Amino acid sequence: DAGSLTISGVISESGGSRPLAKLGPGVVVLANASTYTGTTTVDGILRLVGDAGSIAQSGALHVKRGATLEIDGTGSANPDRLGDGVAVTMGGAANDPATLRIIAGSAARTESVGVIDCGTSGRNRIELVAHDGNPAEFRALLGPIGVFQGGTCQIDIVRTSDGAVPRLISDLGYSDGTVVPFCTVDGQTAMYSTADGFVPLTGTGLRISNGSGGG
Repeated sequence: DAGSLTISGVISESGGSRPLAKLGPGVVVLANASTYTGTTTVDGILRLVGDAGSIAQSGALHVKRGATLEIDGTGSANPDRLGDGVAVTMGGAANDPATLRIIAGSAARTESVGVIDCGTSGRNRIELVAHDGNPAEFRALLGPIGVFQGGTCQIDIVRTSDGAVPRLISDLGYSDGTVVPFCTVDGQTAMYSTADGFVPLTGTGLRISNGSGGG
């Protein structure tokens, strides 16, 4: 069924690293800090909520086609929800993207991960949602052409402002003012700002794609 299940306890492991898979329709809500270290696979919707809800010990994240991993910071002190160096695989399709949604809370929300791997094709989505005037910021190793493994894959960044400007930051050391060939904003070439990340030239939607130039 496509209902909702809230797990308030800690999901742990024994006897070595264990994975967690949220499979099928419906929503699973994690409201505590899980300690398992295996891969987290998301099919459907997995939501991390409250002051403690996190999967920061998980060694890898895989968000499948049409699935959503949501980090909801509303009403919370914004603990670290994902591991700072975790590898994120997004397996969206052209008409059925995988989605990572980050919502700010009672303070500015910053979430950091390692490299995002989108494979060789398909479409994926990152939603950054400000809340009560607090921005949502996402830091990732979005880098040179080829980090998306070539092909026709792309990421659509959708930014929702609530008195603050959400932003996507790359930690690969772009210089201020660098034109990013695989990044477009509303169909236009994007520029990297060290203060604001990938800067949209018009509108509120930021689209990042690897272009067609190869590595």
